[in-house]
Amino acid sequence: MYIRQNYNKTLQHEISNTTETESSTRLTWKKTKKIIHNTANSVLGKEKGNAKPNRSYDPVLAALSEEQKQVRIKINESKSDSKKKELKAERDKLLHELQSMVKCKRNNELDKAAEDIVKLPDHARMFKAVKSLNRKKSEKPKMFDADGKFITNIDEIQIVIGKHLKDKFRDEQIKDLEPFQGDARDLNNPITTTDVEKALDRLNNNRACGEDGIPGELIKYGADTLAKVIYNIFNRDFSEHDDININGAKVITLKKTRKG
Repeated sequence: MYIRQNYNKTLQHEISNTTETESSTRLTWKKTKKIIHNTANSVLGKEKGNAKPNRSYDPVLAALSEEQKQVRIKINESKSDSKKKELKAERDKLLHELQSMVKCKRNNELDKAAEDIVKLPDHARMFKAVKSLNRKKSEKPKMFDADGKFITNIDEIQIVIGKHLKDKFRDEQIKDLEPFQGDARDLNNPITTTDVEKALDRLNNNRACGEDGIPGELIKYGADTLAKVIYNIFNRDFSEHDDININGAKVITLKKTRKG
């Protein structure tokens, strides 16, 4: 609770110190988002990612894996049978070396896990052993282009996925509805701070961020301060028709468990 209060208090201070200028609603919202980001970084700290170090990372294994991957790409792209045969022999050697190193590393990890289990109290050993044995690692989905070539470049993968989703959910024969404009004018019943506060209070926690990278919690827990800014932006948006672009979204594909 203290962190929320501190965040809201700091947010209120930063917004109150913002110099008021005659700017568009788009620019005002952009400044507000920047203040939210800066306040969150100041009060909560920047996200450090996974706090646990990746103890299983091995630079030698990583280098060999990358090398065999590049050879595999060359095999897929090669048109010469003799060259393919040569590359496959080279990749087989790399894979054999990789498998030997992974096996040795895995055995060392199992020995370490067994030592840790033995050190546990009797009532916890079985639970830990079963959990360790049944742990499954998620596999990265494989992506191929229209010609059946394996894709490794993340930008190309995003293009292929985007085209697939567009073909699946978009009908080019159906025209897009033009956004309703109408005449720019004030609302007969303007949006109030109470309206915004109620809406922000209903925001769900632990939801993915939008394109601005702001979690809903940062807006929800700063509602006392942000409602006064947002209600004004929305009302001005109707009276000035300055689109603040709040409907954008990012589509990220997730591989389902046990699905191809």
